Amino acid sequence: MRKGRFTEEPMVATFREAGRTSVAELARKRKVSEQTVCTWLQKFGSMNPADVKRLRALEHENTKLKRIEREMAIDTLENIWRRQRCTGKPGATRWSSQSSDGTRNAALAS
Repeated sequence: MRKGRFTEEPMVATFREAGRTSVAELARKRKVSEQTVCTWLQKFGSMNPADVKRLRALEHENTKLKRIEREMAIDTLENIWRRQRCTGKPGATRWSSQSSDGTRNAALAS
């Protein structure tokens, strides 16, 4: 994801000024488009700088938890695959000599 020129704290500082000036003037001062200022207002309009820091910490923690969950799911699938390969259940391996109903495969019997 592309990192922007502004962090959340300067954005919140921009909103403090927004009450005193117009959006167009604020956009010119910060050298961004009016659309960008409006987007910032929608996302961070009612937040304080402390709230923004807390939001960033929660997003970081959420990212770490998603990574852990993904790794656990991969480990679980690998363990299931290994168990199926090692137990020799019918249909679990590509080269099993019996079909699922217990009869020998026709290709192996001939």
